[in-house]
Amino acid sequence: MAPRREIVFTGMSQDPIWHYLRRLGIRPYHDVVSPEHVWRALLSPQSPITRVFNSLLRYAIKDRASEIHIEPRSEGVFVSFRIEGELREQMTVPQYVMAPLLARIKLMGAMDATKEHVPQAGSIKLALLDRLYELQVGTSPTRFGEKVIIHIN
Repeated sequence: MAPRREIVFTGMSQDPIWHYLRRLGIRPYHDVVSPEHVWRALLSPQSPITRVFNSLLRYAIKDRASEIHIEPRSEGVFVSFRIEGELREQMTVPQYVMAPLLARIKLMGAMDATKEHVPQAGSIKLALLDRLYELQVGTSPTRFGEKVIIHIN
């Protein structure tokens, strides 16, 4: 088996997802990863990060939450739901889940996944639990990374 070679990012250097992956320290190889594979991995209904995102939405919808807050802190990533006007912490997720989850949310919301230090807004239309939901998504920089607020309509 031939050793894997790191690809040279010619022609792809301006692609936002490649830029984002390079910043995360992910070095794709020509015989393993292509831009299409990365996009499919982040947007595929079968990918683990998609299942995490959909599970968060299902829990929020079952609890009748109007918002989901995903906030990185020094101790980890905290997920809170706004239920009947009160923000309630629901769970923590491992720190390593934050980067791909944030990338997935930004890509679905048509936001720039490479920009971290500026607030962004977007919207996602998603069919879940036999209903179409329109989600308003906002990100904002914090001391420990980016915070995400998802309004469920």
